[in-house]
This record gives sequence, C-alpha cells and structure tokens, in this order.
Amino acid sequence: ADRLARDFAALCREHGFLPEPALQQRSVFEQVVAPLAADERVAFFLLDAFRYEMATELLDDLKGAGTVVDLKPRLAELPTVTSVGMNLLAPVASDGRLQVAGTFAGFKTGEYTVRTPADRARAIGQRGGGKASVLLNLSEVCDIEPEALKRRIRDAHIVVVHGTELDDAGEANVGPATFEVTLRALRSAYAALQKAGVKSFVFTADHGFLLLDDATLPMVPFGPRRGPRRRYVLDAHPRAESGMVNVSLAALGY
Repeated sequence: ADRLARDFAALCREHGFLPEPALQQRSVFEQVVAPLAADERVAFFLLDAFRYEMATELLDDLKGAGTVVDLKPRLAELPTVTSVGMNLLAPVASDGRLQVAGTFAGFKTGEYTVRTPADRARAIGQRGGGKASVLLNLSEVCDIEPEALKRRIRDAHIVVVHGTELDDAGEANVGPATFEVTLRALRSAYAALQKAGVKSFVFTADHGFLLLDDATLPMVPFGPRRGPRRRYVLDAHPRAESGMVNVSLAALGY
C-alpha cells in the first residue's frame, strides 16, 4: 500500500492532482445524474467508502433483461475525507471550482452551505430542475414496507440514498465481516426502489479504503495535538516531511 501511494503521488506530481472532468467527483451530478433525471426518476446512492472493486461485485447482480449497466471510475477528491467527498457529490461546483466552508467542513453554494446529508439532498433537488428530491437511509429503504416506500418517493424526481455502513464498519475494525451484508442491502434497496417506480440508478462514493492494522503502523506526528488530521495537513507554506506530498488548493480547483 505504501509503495502504491508513493507511485501514485509521483504520477500526480507529474500530470497534476486534479484529473479531467470525466474523472472528477464534483462532476458526477451534472454529467451523470442530471441527464438521467431530465427524463425519469433516479435513485442516487451516496455510499461512504464504497470501493470500485465492491462495485464490480454489485455490477453482476444488477444485470438483467432490458437493463443497461455501466461502471466507470472517479478519483477521490483531495483531501480524501468524508466531509469533502460526500459533499462534493452534490452539485456544489461552479465552473468546475469549489468554495470551501471552514476547514473542509463543507462547500458553499448559493445562499447556504452543504455540510450534511439533508443539505446534499436540498442542493440536488434545487439543481435538478427545481423538482423535489427525497433523502432516505440505506437501511430505511430496505426496511420500509413497499406501499409506504411508494408514498414516500411519490413526489420525488431524485431519490437520494445515503449509506455509511461500510465506513462505520471500517472505523470499528470489523469491515471485511460486514462487506457482504452491505452488498446484500444494496441489492435489496435496488429491488425495492425499482418496484416503487424508480427507472435509473447511480451508485457512487466519496472515497475507498485500505485495510491496515493500526497496531503495526508507526505514528507520524503532524497537525495540532488536539484533533490531528490523519490524511492531510493544511498550511500556508509547503511541508517537506517524509511521507508527505504537497499540492496547492488552487491546483485542486478550490
């Protein structure tokens, strides 16, 4: 994992840390969701830590008669924290650039800031032609009665499904044991929403994950003593510590 990270950082230094728009998270809504929502009801799954490899497993389960299934990569936006990746999946970019709120606590769009799942659903509804959106948790979609689900999404043009099960399991060090459970929940939610009248589905994530044992990793001192950040350091000047790579906010489209 360390060798892969170093090699990838070297590629980013050579070619730039912000990829072309077709690979950016901030473009998912405008490039993928909005065109689908122009003609039919869409379910937009925002799944914390849903790896590309897990999507390949889900892909085969979604294939069926008359169903068109596609899988394309997107690169996690930097810094790779939930408050960045999840909020960027809502339409918060303006001309490809982002206006950050606080220390990556969210993103400003119009007269408010997108920080929470409810904020994301609000921004999605407003950008989706002013048509209503509804926010549901993954577990809620799986547990609700079919008729109740139909009523819940009846007036929604975009159904936003929020899932944190994978990230929660990883933080609790029980990730692998729960992966198949989450995949079953996604299959169940897909079937339930399809029966409720949803025609198109988009599954995406904020970032992936690495399975590492914290007990075997050396501590790298950085950041403030109170609440040090595990994945990035925000500083007015470039840092040169071993194991770090520098990139300016301007180069990331902030």
